[in-house]
Amino acid sequence: MGHATLPNGIGHVDWQDERYGEKHGDFAMISTTSTNDTSDDDSTVPSPTSEDSDDHPVDPGTAPDEVYDRIMSPWRASLRRWILRDLRAETELIAKMQRRIRTPLLDTYFVYTSSLGTHTFFLTCLPMVFFFGFLEVGRGLVFVLSMGVYVSSFIKDLVCVPRPYAPPVTRLTMGSHHLEYGFLSTHSTNSVSIALFLYTYLHSAYFGSDGISGLTYLLSCSFLIFYVFSIVFGRLYCGMHSFTDCATGCILGASVWAVHALWWRPIEDWLVSPHTSPLLGITLPSWTGALLVATACGIMVHRHPQPVEDCPCFEDAIAFVSVVAGVLVALWGTTMAGFDDSHLVSHMPGSPFAIFTSDPTALSNPYSQMLLWWGTALAKLVVGISTVFAWRILAKALAHLALPPLFRMISYKVLPRLVSIHVLPEGSGLPNRRFYTPATEYDGSVPLSAGGDGSLGGLRSIPSVIDLPGTLQEGEYFAEANVNRYGASEGSDGGFKRRKGIKHSHSDKSIHDSPVASNGFDEKRSQESARPKALESAKEDEEVKHYDADVLTKVIVYGGIGIIATRLTPIAFDLLGWGLHP
Repeated sequence: MGHATLPNGIGHVDWQDERYGEKHGDFAMISTTSTNDTSDDDSTVPSPTSEDSDDHPVDPGTAPDEVYDRIMSPWRASLRRWILRDLRAETELIAKMQRRIRTPLLDTYFVYTSSLGTHTFFLTCLPMVFFFGFLEVGRGLVFVLSMGVYVSSFIKDLVCVPRPYAPPVTRLTMGSHHLEYGFLSTHSTNSVSIALFLYTYLHSAYFGSDGISGLTYLLSCSFLIFYVFSIVFGRLYCGMHSFTDCATGCILGASVWAVHALWWRPIEDWLVSPHTSPLLGITLPSWTGALLVATACGIMVHRHPQPVEDCPCFEDAIAFVSVVAGVLVALWGTTMAGFDDSHLVSHMPGSPFAIFTSDPTALSNPYSQMLLWWGTALAKLVVGISTVFAWRILAKALAHLALPPLFRMISYKVLPRLVSIHVLPEGSGLPNRRFYTPATEYDGSVPLSAGGDGSLGGLRSIPSVIDLPGTLQEGEYFAEANVNRYGASEGSDGGFKRRKGIKHSHSDKSIHDSPVASNGFDEKRSQESARPKALESAKEDEEVKHYDADVLTKVIVYGGIGIIATRLTPIAFDLLGWGLHP
């Protein structure tokens, strides 16, 4: 038996080689016991033992190379091997760094500040930007954050590269990020893109309009630099990413910001302007732009690469791309209805700091003015966030109820009819992703998860503010065990919680043998007899993790959140006389 020391105020926990560590503290420390392993080549990951494969999942991306070679197309497998070539060496460097500089105080700091680079944090804060009238800034933040999450998730599922091997590193994590692949770092992408986006406004305020002082400019720039450093270096310190992951994440973040700076404003202007076809020379209907946005959203969801392991990256990606689509469609619709940004310029009643102002009106009764402003602000937050919550709960419940029967009707009646009249080829069916059970293999609506909340095993797959408590709950256990060289703990789940669903007798078919529509990557399908044991976990009565209706449900729910939070709610505040701008 040994023990591990947690950050100050959290205490320590004795451990043995058990399935899970004791629940203690707010984050997970994973795999601190290293083993001597010098027999394997740096570019490959050894094959798990049969015991590990049968009973316990390995870290995403750490199955034998032959697994990825069989399932991935040749160019994807080659790209994965090329990215992997330095991972073991970088892992050793990170482990040495951790041994030199880790302290309880730094553990606490970097674990908790990592939440400032998550999309959950930004989705919690972003609606407030719109509720208080910063509409253009809010749309820009939504774009850079959403595109960063989508592209980084796309790349993660494309190459299936693991995180730094644990051991020798100690992995410190809060939430469910350890369930994702490692390359590249979404935290680094988000922090760099957001920092550059905010710096654009900071630069304009200082050099353009002289709106801020030199000291304010210097302090703000210093804060942005320190923010990026805390997030990016924190991913290395916590053992969650390699140097390559963080460097490429920073490059991607800068690229997303550059795309926004060059093309976001022209896209918005084009969306709300009359469209003329360059080929036909005619003016197209006003809804053409909104239709193209919705079509692009569908294509981005459908063409997202399918990973080898069950990775939650896809769920984050479709949620965010749906939010962007909702934001753009809402901008088009409200502009056509006469509520463009130029009409939403009202100010909130009262004054937030009336006792410090020189305004005679505010000074006449400063405390009532302050009470009026802060009361209005609180009302806006309560009403706005409650509206988003209500939409998510209602829309998700209705979609889960209505979509499975609709999919079955299409599968059993519509598609066979289209095949019979030769509109579609033989064998045509609805697209379905690996790990997602089609509606034809379960009855009724989408079954509830084991937790009974419909969230599929308690892991909130859609990163909404309403999911924040559950997302943080995923990290509220401490797991430290003897860990084998494949990244999975002996006698444990490697410190990871499984993503659970209901038991289903057809899970083997749903996960491995259901038709998967082409996603543009020419996936190779291996025969059942040739699959290694690392992928033969789908057996009779095994847990079904996802359902086909979940994909379209997320698109509907998060597209609606983009519409409600960014346009409808601010317009409602303006019409109610609550004002928008502080």
